[in-house]
Amino acid sequence: MSAPWRTALCTASCLVTVFLVYGVVQVQSLPCEIQGNAQLPMIVCFITASNEHYDYDSLRTGLCSHIVLIDLIGVGKDGSLEVLQTSSRSLNRFCKLKQHFSDVGDEAKFIISIGGVAQKSSHFSKALKTTESRSALSDELISFVIKHKLGGLDIAWFYPAQFGGAESDRTNLIVFLRDLYLRTNACAITLSLTVGVDPKDIEISYDVPRINEVVDFVNLLTGDYHNPTSPTHISPLYGQGPRDRLNINYSVMSYIEAGLNPRKIVIMGSCYAYLYISKIQKNDTFTTTKLRTVMRLSYLSATELITRESFRTSWDDMRHVPYGMLTKGITKKWLTYNDVESMRRKADYAQHYQLGGMGLFSVDEDDYGGRAGFGRYPMLRAIVSILYPELDCSEEETEEEIETIICPYTGFLTDPVEPECYYACEEGM
Repeated sequence: MSAPWRTALCTASCLVTVFLVYGVVQVQSLPCEIQGNAQLPMIVCFITASNEHYDYDSLRTGLCSHIVLIDLIGVGKDGSLEVLQTSSRSLNRFCKLKQHFSDVGDEAKFIISIGGVAQKSSHFSKALKTTESRSALSDELISFVIKHKLGGLDIAWFYPAQFGGAESDRTNLIVFLRDLYLRTNACAITLSLTVGVDPKDIEISYDVPRINEVVDFVNLLTGDYHNPTSPTHISPLYGQGPRDRLNINYSVMSYIEAGLNPRKIVIMGSCYAYLYISKIQKNDTFTTTKLRTVMRLSYLSATELITRESFRTSWDDMRHVPYGMLTKGITKKWLTYNDVESMRRKADYAQHYQLGGMGLFSVDEDDYGGRAGFGRYPMLRAIVSILYPELDCSEEETEEEIETIICPYTGFLTDPVEPECYYACEEGM
């Protein structure tokens, strides 16, 4: 035994001593103050680092319990930590937002996510291949979180043992998470995992019972089930029948049956849409449609498109989601999206089954400027209105309330309604 004991010291409210006794890992915790109620539902708000136009100042306190910055850092070709968005100013804005929340007493956890859609699975696979490489990556991640005074770490690997990964990824991920969980606990840092919801993911990528033991919560990417080859709903709550597996209910129940504690499950709602454009082809005997393109739109862009082109919108009673249709000449358009009502039903589902909470992927694609006429952050507020109805987020601030927050410091401050406009502020005025 090379090291009989090891102590992890961090500047945190809790100190956890991790040591080895006859080869067995034991954890001894010192008493620490518990902040809040662990049973309260989480509202996890993702921000994508690649969105340079997002106004971080528009996100008000009291709406999110956890705020996650994703697509900023990942694993490089050599298995070490690398910045995916080299020109991004998102980390600086993210840290300023964290400081503002802290200054006004909001205890939301600010979390950095490693990986994301721009991350190559093979790079993750290499980084977690050996004991030395796993330890090196763990060191880098802990150092990054402590350096920037963040409150959590999220692992977003899409997906272990797939897309260039190795068969051993499934096991290596657990070994990595187990060590990282001990270290994050020692530093009073939350550890979460963001996972896929394709039925094959559980079998190929995730050892669910063991994951349940080594993370604080799991974000289920239930916001996007769309098929790029044929028009399908982006985020249906239920399926058309027992054989329909691409829906939120099936995904949640699959993870629960596989061994994941429901209180650790956070279902993610999407703030974007897909527009399917097809060409109608006719001949003497029948009419067919051929898919020409699929476009990804933000929630605001989808809302504006519906109004501008006069889409006929409908509601799918079986799947609990809206959709829009438009036919002009030989062009047929079909739009799948979430709206306030579908988001409320998802939040109600999370509450009914006593899940850990609900999240939004991502708040920078919500209507944060209130341009569509439904107030600022309508999708996020829809979730809050169900999980925390006492907050009454349906109403905008009164003019008097805006006056009290308009100049919290000296400098330039974005207008809460028109983000492209700025106020030259003096503190207290």
